[in-house]
Amino acid sequence: MKLKTLVLFLSLLISSSVLQSQQKSIDLSPLENSKIVLLGEQTHYDGATFDAKVDIIKKLHQEFGFNIIVFESGLYDNYKAYQLYQSNKEDISIYNQSVFPIWTETTAFKTLLDYISKHSEMKILGFDNQESFLFKDYFIPDLKTLLDENGLSLSDEIYTIIEKTLIYRDIDIYVNNKTDSLALYKTFKTIDYQLSKVKTKTLDSEIIKQTFKGVVSDFDTSLKLAQKEKVYLQNPERQTNGKELNLSATTIS
Repeated sequence: MKLKTLVLFLSLLISSSVLQSQQKSIDLSPLENSKIVLLGEQTHYDGATFDAKVDIIKKLHQEFGFNIIVFESGLYDNYKAYQLYQSNKEDISIYNQSVFPIWTETTAFKTLLDYISKHSEMKILGFDNQESFLFKDYFIPDLKTLLDENGLSLSDEIYTIIEKTLIYRDIDIYVNNKTDSLALYKTFKTIDYQLSKVKTKTLDSEIIKQTFKGVVSDFDTSLKLAQKEKVYLQNPERQTNGKELNLSATTIS
């Protein structure tokens, strides 16, 4: 099956007024041969924009066969939701636990789920490293299974550290303790090394590997902010005209 993807995220490229005024007459034909279409929004919690985007999603699916919707939500959360839904262990509402509330709390999201439930070829996935409910419940068991299947293992102590730091985000003991912080990052390297020894290269294994890297990065940012260290934007030169940018915990909302 040919895969064509829609990515939903926060962007300043398109406004709700444009979507509302043009969604019924907008010409989507230039997107016919595209593999990926980005659907941004000027700000989160803009219900009118999301209503319009759901209509556009339906049209792109019906007219050009777009069949994957990727939300700015947890990579692992949404992959796990997809697994549970496809295996009939959960119904379509499982995506209410994997996609961020900025979308799931809208009527349009329910409309989207109803539509997807009637089209089995469509999938919802995520690309964010901020994980949530399903990550808390399933990541460690999935990590253990992956390592066991490849003859690898981690100590119970390390799994406890993963649970405290990456699952429940307990950073307090590391904020002012350099010794413990160094030990923690050494543990993260041990886990990463074990994952690098996984021989099987499947979608499941790659999702686990990338999720671990993503949540460690997210934890690292949170810890640095708590320690009042400098945190750089992804593209600092473009966004600050080359000037060094120092973000503290008080400047991040």
